[in-house]
Amino acid sequence: MLRQKGEANKKQQLLLACCVLFFLSFLEVRLVAGGDSPLGVPPDMTQEKLEKEVPRRFRYIETRLLSGRSAKIIEASGNAQAMEILRHSKGRMPEVEAWISEGRLGEAYVALQEIARSMREALQLARARERGVKKLKDEMEETRVVNQAYFERAMKRGVNSAGGEIRKLMQQAQKARAEAEIMRERLDYKGAKDSFGRSTQLLKKAITLSRERKN
Repeated sequence: MLRQKGEANKKQQLLLACCVLFFLSFLEVRLVAGGDSPLGVPPDMTQEKLEKEVPRRFRYIETRLLSGRSAKIIEASGNAQAMEILRHSKGRMPEVEAWISEGRLGEAYVALQEIARSMREALQLARARERGVKKLKDEMEETRVVNQAYFERAMKRGVNSAGGEIRKLMQQAQKARAEAEIMRERLDYKGAKDSFGRSTQLLKKAITLSRERKN
């Protein structure tokens, strides 16, 4: 019985040793096939393909992503994180260019992939902010239209010519309108929206008070 168990253990150990040897052989083949290519370079990316692909990607990233429309979108967004990614990506390009000149195409390929991925993230951040700004601008314009309607109503009813508290309300409303227009020109849409809204509330009070006094 003990002898059978011993033989079974030996068979298991032999099987385990064979598995280990097979794995090591497989790993050795993979390493030889991969050569010194950096991690991240596709297995089918031969030297010939790298010589064609890397310069093409370099030109695309330099002219389209870091200097073209993509860069303009990021800069216009005012998103600090996106702008920092753009700045960092531009800073990496001289090193990548040096690697290409030295024939270190695998490293250049991986770096360009990373830069392109980072720039896609930066664009997403910039466009998210851009959408938020557009929404806020639309809301501000709606508030401005409402304010203009109440201002015209007050003028037609002669509220602006009243005295006392009504006159004071109209002056405050006009001041808030003027401040809102300045903020609108400076692209401070939130501030402009709030000021137009405040002006509208003051105009409503002036109109209501004027109507009550006439009655």
